[in-house]
Amino acid sequence: MLDSIAEIIGPVIIVLVAIVVAAGLYLAVSTVKARREERRAARDAADALRGGAPHGRRDGAHRR
Repeated sequence: MLDSIAEIIGPVIIVLVAIVVAAGLYLAVSTVKARREERRAARDAADALRGGAPHGRRDGAHRR
């Protein structure tokens, strides 16, 4: 009886752990993306106030 319950619960726990790990990775990636976008927006706003080109390129030329 207990063996059959353990056979069912084992894979369920593995699936739940995999779901939690996937959710953690998703939150980590989305947080990094949001912070990156926030920094970019702040930098662009500061450049606009200074009258410069976006992303720190004062002459507006593309990087090579």
